Amino acid sequence: QLSLDSYLVEIGLSNNPWSCNCQFVEKFRTWLQMNFRKVLDGDSVKCISSGIEGPPFSKWNNSTCGVPLVESMVVD
Repeated sequence: QLSLDSYLVEIGLSNNPWSCNCQFVEKFRTWLQMNFRKVLDGDSVKCISSGIEGPPFSKWNNSTCGVPLVESMVVD
């Protein structure tokens, strides 16, 4: 419902335990792409599953979903 809020100017979303569920990730990535200018830390928003942090949502692609996080980690 954040995308419908006309008063939302900017928001920080990193450092939150976002789900790595593929269906959630798809929807959330779409929202992030549509609202990237409002998200202050969009390049740092990541999911977490079983204590393992995934790659930033901005670096996810269709092949990332379903791959165990240890194998899909992006090394900078």
